[in-house]
Amino acid sequence: MPPDRSVLQLESKPEDSGWTLANHLIAEAVDSLRLQIWQKTKDGRKNRNRPKPIERPGRRPERFGKKPLELHRMRDWLGWS
Repeated sequence: MPPDRSVLQLESKPEDSGWTLANHLIAEAVDSLRLQIWQKTKDGRKNRNRPKPIERPGRRPERFGKKPLELHRMRDWLGWS
C-alpha cells in the first residue's frame, strides 16, 4: 500500500481513496495555473468568470451562495436536524 494512504482512510472513505498526495498536489498546481492564465485575460482584470477549482475530497467550495443561509437550512446542511 502506498505510504500516503492508510487502511483507515480506505475503510472510512472508499470514494476518496484514489486521491493520493500526488493527485492533490497536481490538482492544486492545475488550479494555480488556470488562475494565473485567467488573471491575464479581460475577465480576470474585471474579476469575473473566475475558473472553478477542480473538485476533490477535503476541499469545500469557496462560496456557498450570495445570501446568508436561513437557520433551519444551515442546520440541515450541517446535519444537525
